[in-house]
Amino acid sequence: MNVLLFIIVLFFLVYYDAGILRQQDEEAYRVSLGLSPLRWAFLSSLFFVIALPIYLFRRRHFKKIQT
Repeated sequence: MNVLLFIIVLFFLVYYDAGILRQQDEEAYRVSLGLSPLRWAFLSSLFFVIALPIYLFRRRHFKKIQT
């Protein structure tokens, strides 16, 4: 039960964060992240051991592009 709750919370956090990044700068989002917020959330919740670190690395790249 705790794992399911973790996966659901992770899905919504990644989706919300990616949506905010996309609204901030569409061009930098496309260059750094590429996938839609829904796809990142889905991948992060399914394969959180692999996809979540990739998302966080690309998020950091997005922030570097913005500055």
